[in-house]
Amino acid sequence: MRAAPDGYTLAVLPASVYREPFINKVAFDPARSFSYVVMLSDYTFGLAVKADAPWKTWQDFAADAARRPGKLNVGATGAVGTPRIVMDEAAEMAKVQLNMVPFKGDAEVTNAILGGHIDAAPLSGVAVPHIHAGKMRYLVMLTPQRVKRYPQVPTLREQGVDAVIDSPYGIAGPAGMDPARVKTVHDAFRKALASPAGLRVLEQLNQQANAMDPEQYRRYALATTAREKERVARLRQRGLLDCPPTHTMSDTAFVDEPPGVLFGLPMPMARAFALRGEAIGDERARVRMPYSADHTNSRGDVHGGAIAVLFDCALSSAVRSHAPTAFGVVTVDITVHYTAPCAGDVIATAVCERRGRAMCFARGEARNADGELLALATGTFKLVPRTAPSSSESTP
Repeated sequence: MRAAPDGYTLAVLPASVYREPFINKVAFDPARSFSYVVMLSDYTFGLAVKADAPWKTWQDFAADAARRPGKLNVGATGAVGTPRIVMDEAAEMAKVQLNMVPFKGDAEVTNAILGGHIDAAPLSGVAVPHIHAGKMRYLVMLTPQRVKRYPQVPTLREQGVDAVIDSPYGIAGPAGMDPARVKTVHDAFRKALASPAGLRVLEQLNQQANAMDPEQYRRYALATTAREKERVARLRQRGLLDCPPTHTMSDTAFVDEPPGVLFGLPMPMARAFALRGEAIGDERARVRMPYSADHTNSRGDVHGGAIAVLFDCALSSAVRSHAPTAFGVVTVDITVHYTAPCAGDVIATAVCERRGRAMCFARGEARNADGELLALATGTFKLVPRTAPSSSESTP
């Protein structure tokens, strides 16, 4: 957005661009920050399940969801991505309750389906090779019409649920591009899109060309921005954007825990890394890892693997913060991004962003004692109800 509007700096704009200003503080305005050049294509989504899943149709799936409210786990990329939002809307129209599980990307969602960790997910072209390999199939398409590659698969609209994933993408540049230069770039992309090579790539991705000229693209962007503003307002009214606290975060509920116990549960990994739970509650947890030379790299900084262990324990603690001793937690996936080294204590703070009946999504950050950011993490976790503690657990 700060680049010169000379046509040499361009970006691919996903559909989330029109929603983001109403969710987070951003430095752009879809109405004023871009020169819209050309709309290219639209991701083709269908509701995917494992090949041996018990449901053969959307009606089977919806009937099972009606019998078991909140028991069917549906994965989707992001906590507020378009596929997740549309599946929430579809469930509401169908009068069923699904447990939506956010993931950081389509690859992780796909692996979760194939591994049997979730029941279904709205997936685009990433599903195609697995469908062709006989490992996955679509129950229903989330498109306005049936698609050429899978003509036998009906749309959700055909099943009486008017929900479609509209997720197009296109090319834009900084605001203020010269119209003649916009046309030059537009024409080049349109030519490439219509070329045999371009059409072959679209076919491989199970996508269709959805070309728009600059003015059509601009009008689409303005209309979609207005629609997303209303959509986000509805999500907030339903409480789907904010995770309400269940009780206040406390730094006294688990004081003086013995080594190897973290917020009431025996945990050998906590003993190995001398982790200390400092506070839990309000969908949050704070865990400290004291500095130890045994957990450092060759430079004397805290090893990245040790920080990953700290994050795993902190994020999973946030997930069980509503009832710390009633649940165990299984880690489905976790991703860590490191930003700075540390040669001292590391304190991880985590928050449960989305809580389902079993599957939960959490994020966290790690800082040193001076408050400097060291790393960020996100993860998906599964809650497992615990039985009464055994006698062996009473002496960790």
